[in-house]
Amino acid sequence: MGNYNKYGPFTDSAAPGIDAVFLNNVENVFVQPSGGTESGHYTCVGSGYVDHCIVSTHITSLSRTTTLVSVTIDTSDFGAFGCGSPTTNRLTSGGVEIYVYSSGAQTSCGCGGVYTLQY
Repeated sequence: MGNYNKYGPFTDSAAPGIDAVFLNNVENVFVQPSGGTESGHYTCVGSGYVDHCIVSTHITSLSRTTTLVSVTIDTSDFGAFGCGSPTTNRLTSGGVEIYVYSSGAQTSCGCGGVYTLQY
């Protein structure tokens, strides 16, 4: 979608039989406008084979051309175990990395929750 050209906003007269509001909303999913948001759930779980091992996951955004401005995350699905608090890194038009550092050698560590991407 990197070569996609945004053609909206559409009008009802330009697309007979198709609702302009619907088309604009569909386009805004793939090319988020400034101030747009996207949210979902993440899980970041792995083995912390040594102290301070990085366990990470990548969240792919639906918008393919708009770079993220910020990301908020929580641990509402399950709290951090065997690791510190999660943080984010590498905000791009493709998504974001969520990661934690293990606290000692752990067979399993991680967390899970809700993320909200802001464009």
